[in-house]
Amino acid sequence: CIWCLIFLANPLGGYSWQLTEFIIGVFLQILGLPFVAVAQVSLFSKITSERTQGFSQGVRRSVGGLATIL
Repeated sequence: CIWCLIFLANPLGGYSWQLTEFIIGVFLQILGLPFVAVAQVSLFSKITSERTQGFSQGVRRSVGGLATIL
């Protein structure tokens, strides 16, 4: 996130200002998650064959679920 690189790399101001910058950075990253998730699923379905697409998507979701837990 460019916001975090610019504002959190060299923090200025007091605690409340730094916390505000951090919260804005986290909000911007969470705002972008749906776009990344949709693009990932779409591109993954393009590179798998139609015959094994259901199995491949299941494996992808299982690995994603394990990664979330870890």
